[in-house]
Amino acid sequence: MSQEKTIESINKKYQDLGENPDTYLNGLLQAKPINYWDYIQVETLLSIQRPRTDFKDGRKFSFCIIK
Repeated sequence: MSQEKTIESINKKYQDLGENPDTYLNGLLQAKPINYWDYIQVETLLSIQRPRTDFKDGRKFSFCIIK
């Protein structure tokens, strides 16, 4: 898809939603690209680990699914 077609598609999408497409396009100029590792915040995940055993082989992740 060409850039022109892409921009046309973006314009249509946001106009159909009742939004100003220029707001979103200008936002892209300000946005910092983010990679997967920044997105999932690995350092935060590691910092909130709680040891579940007394083994000295490092911390383990413990997940609980609540329904």
